[in-house]
Formats: sequence, C-alpha cells, structure tokens
Amino acid sequence: MTRTYFSRTARDDSWWAALPAGNVPQAEPDEHQPADPAPSRPHNPAYALLAGLGRAEPRLTLSAADCTSLAPYVAEWLARGASPDQVLATLTAGLPTPVHHPARFVLSRLTAKLPPVVITQAPTAPATTPATPAAAPTKTTSPHRPPIRPHPPRTTPLRPNPPPPNSPPPDLLQPASLRPT
Repeated sequence: MTRTYFSRTARDDSWWAALPAGNVPQAEPDEHQPADPAPSRPHNPAYALLAGLGRAEPRLTLSAADCTSLAPYVAEWLARGASPDQVLATLTAGLPTPVHHPARFVLSRLTAKLPPVVITQAPTAPATTPATPAAAPTKTTSPHRPPIRPHPPRTTPLRPNPPPPNSPPPDLLQPASLRPT
C-alpha cells in the first residue's frame, strides 16, 4: 500500500522525511493571508472616492492595493479644485464595453484628463474709460480668441434701396431727351 500526499505548498526535505513516520508538522500560517483580519481603513477622501467607484460603476471595482496606489492621483485632482462628483464623472463617462484592467484604466483617465492648475489672481484696479473712439472697449468670447472690437456705424447703405413694387423700369423714369435712342 502506498500513500500519496499532494500539496501545492512547497515543502523542504525534513518535512517529507517526517511524513512517513507519522510526524507531520503542523500547518504553518499562510503567507498570503493578512495577519490582521480587519486592517484600519484610511480616512483619505481620495481613497474613499476610489473605494466607492465600484458602487457607481461596477466595471471599475478596485482592490484595496489599487485604491492605495491611485489615491495620490485623485488627491492631485482634488487639490486642483475638482469636486468628487467631477472626478467620478470623468472616470465613468464613455467607458469601453469590456474594461480589462480597471486600475490601469483609471490611472490613464486620471493622468490624461488632469485639470489645469487654477491660478488665482489678485483683483486689479478698474480700467479708465478711453478718451478716443478708436480705443473702444472690447468683448472677449473666449480666452483663446482675439478680442472683438465694435465696428463704427456705417454712413452708406450696403446695397441701394430696392424700387417700390409696381414701379416702371428705371429707363422710363428719365426724361425723353436723355433716353438712349
């Protein structure tokens, strides 16, 4: 009769030598299980946002290690003035159909769509009104477009006024002596 003992755990030669004698050593604690069953939860708002991301979008459920590694990126977003709702909307909008690796996807979104740094400027003194009409006030529609200056009023019409309805052709309105023959 033979006994076969199968184990996925690597054992040293002394363990295997003790097995036929019936002196099987006690199981060692597993290295993969945490020593503390309930680790303390971080009170970081960036970590909390990432941990709740799976409830907002199940395809983006992250592990605790993923949340810890991505928290500095979310903290940078929050430091730049983004609200937690804006961060969630950025991460969950337009997801591809299969999200193969949620942590990498979230990392790429957080780095690619990072908002600009908000620069707060001290209020400046109000500008004085210009004395000449050439320096009229300007309107700006966007910070990326040149300012729009108002045009001076036209003194001549763009096209002549149309003749009134049911009027004779212009050549009949001329005196007979001036008409071409």
